[in-house]
Amino acid sequence: MRKRFSGVDKTIYTVGYQVALYDTIGVMSSFQRLAQRAETTTSAGLASLASNVCLELLRSLDGIVAAKAFAGRHATALEAEKEMHELGIRERKKWAYETTQQEHQHPPPRVDSRGSRGGPGGLMVVTLMVVCRKFDKALAKPVNSLQSLETSLEKLAGLLLERGGKNVLAVDVSWTPDDPADVLTREELRLK
Repeated sequence: MRKRFSGVDKTIYTVGYQVALYDTIGVMSSFQRLAQRAETTTSAGLASLASNVCLELLRSLDGIVAAKAFAGRHATALEAEKEMHELGIRERKKWAYETTQQEHQHPPPRVDSRGSRGGPGGLMVVTLMVVCRKFDKALAKPVNSLQSLETSLEKLAGLLLERGGKNVLAVDVSWTPDDPADVLTREELRLK
């Protein structure tokens, strides 16, 4: 049985970011810790997770090489949920594999254009998608500079925590690579 969003919301919003950055300060490790500790059964827990992802990206502004943002308005929560799942699948299908709790063989580490062999300094792509009840018009503005990305992430991080996180209905966070032994090259980034 599928649990539907409760309430009689007239409008639901989706907000998302896709950010390519060099992991100069251990962002991958931070995301792995956030994923392990996240409390995802409540709106407050989801809001905290997404707000912390925004904060990690804000701390990593110097390493960002590209970014895009998107926002949508939906008549129902089911429409918003459908869009979020479709976007998530579209991004995840680009990956050769996903790291899970199970043991599996990884491809050998590759060297990126900076000569990094993974871990701090490697190139990675982070995708954050949020479905929420409240929206700030500033989030719909295009992200066309580092400053506009910074402003947008700050606004979203604050908005998520309003009302104890009750505005948040769903969150999807993913990043690739998600294993320090793997490296995403600039060529792979262009293809994604």
